[in-house]
Amino acid sequence: MFEFLTRQPQSVARLGGQLSIEKLEDRAVPAVISGVTYQDLNLDGTRQANEPGISGVRITLYSNDNQVVATTTTDANGRYQFTVRDAIGSGPTIRYPSKFFLLGGTYGRQTVQRQDFIIRQTQPENWINFTNNELRVSVTQLNQQITGQNFGEILPGSISGRVYYDANKSGTFNSGESGIAGVVIVLTGADAFGNSVQLTTTTNAQGQYRFEGLMPGSYNLQEFQPTGYDQGSTNVGTLGGTAGLDTISGVRLGQGEEGREYNFGETRNSVPPPDPIRTITYPSKFFLLGGVYRRR
Repeated sequence: MFEFLTRQPQSVARLGGQLSIEKLEDRAVPAVISGVTYQDLNLDGTRQANEPGISGVRITLYSNDNQVVATTTTDANGRYQFTVRDAIGSGPTIRYPSKFFLLGGTYGRQTVQRQDFIIRQTQPENWINFTNNELRVSVTQLNQQITGQNFGEILPGSISGRVYYDANKSGTFNSGESGIAGVVIVLTGADAFGNSVQLTTTTNAQGQYRFEGLMPGSYNLQEFQPTGYDQGSTNVGTLGGTAGLDTISGVRLGQGEEGREYNFGETRNSVPPPDPIRTITYPSKFFLLGGVYRRR
């Protein structure tokens, strides 16, 4: 319970001046806890003025013993606020004496008991948490304004493409050319914080593949050559990079970007026609004489 002081004079006496004896009553006083869920554009872990808020994110306030105190969702600007009036558990409590004397001033004493809270964010869908989904705060004084309890999020990116049969050997994917299913594609590299990344997928029935949920970073792709096909062209997609033999390196992925059309083409060399079938006609009757077939 957060409390404040009101004065209600009970009696008045004179002793060389005005002497008031007052009763002090307890009243609830709010403490305010607030913050923002935002997109951390520059990946520094601190909310900047130009970084947009994320609306509709569920935020829950817990007491220190893990009891729910209040729940809210972020507004259109990503902001949330809790006004704490009667928290579960004890304190902080400010106690005043039931009586004190006023003689040219106010005399009294107060004590404050700290109260701790936990703020938890429910991870918003299609975002990557960058800071922390749990914060701890302490209320230690009357009318305390605890601001800046922020949650930073990163918008993930993706890299996609296909493995296809380059029927006309044009070096690029054309409408009508078929995809090759079951081809293994490996993504390696490092994200913007230097963490190593290695992911593997296989192409679907249409020859398509996709790596999603990626942090900003620099990535490489490798195709494992499918059996029954000859080496074709490797196509760099929309975010650039360098093509090699069954590889694409140096794909720089920014926050929320989609790298598309990282394609691997395959060909088939012309198969020479089989030898023509030769027909040998024998007489209706023959016999072997010294290894030579003769008519009878």
